[in-house]
This record gives sequence, structure tokens and C-alpha cells, in this order.
Amino acid sequence: MAALLALSGCASAPEEKPVDQTGKPGLSEAAIRALVVAEVEVEQARAAHALWTTADSALKTARKAADVGDSAEVLRQTEMVTRLVRLGFEQTRYPSTEPK
Repeated sequence: MAALLALSGCASAPEEKPVDQTGKPGLSEAAIRALVVAEVEVEQARAAHALWTTADSALKTARKAADVGDSAEVLRQTEMVTRLVRLGFEQTRYPSTEPK
């Protein structure tokens, strides 16, 4: 019984957010890596003229979330960036619909 009480106390302990050097909420390592990858993906898509505006908007939202230390939102938005960039590159393989 005592073991169950001890375990239940651990389960309800609040999860601590990482903090940066200034004492502000920081980002998790995964969020930092995801943001760096998303930045690179967007630049590659922009250079290839395959960048969708929705991918660019998701990156801007991820940057705002990073500014306030919201790792979960950074991860959500950067996942969206990756999916949209991939679709943008796939779209470039389709034939053009512009009249010749």
C-alpha cells in the first residue's frame, strides 16, 4: 500500500520546463533540433521555388512558440512544416498547368 502511495505522488508531480540562462522557459532539445531542421527545409524549398505559403506560416508560428518556450507547439508546427515542404517538392514533379 505504501508503495502505491509513493508512486501516485510521483505521477502527480508537475513536469518541469527547461529554462535558459536568463531564467525564461526554454525549449527542449527535440524542439530546438526540429526548429533548425524546419528552417533548413524552408530555405531549400524557397531556393527550389517549391515553398508553400502555409509552410512558411507554420515556420513563423513555430518561431513565435520558440520565443515563449512552448516546445510542444514548436514540435507541432515544425512537423507541419516538414509535411508541407515535402508536398511542395512533390508538386514540382507534376506537369505544369500553365498554357503553352
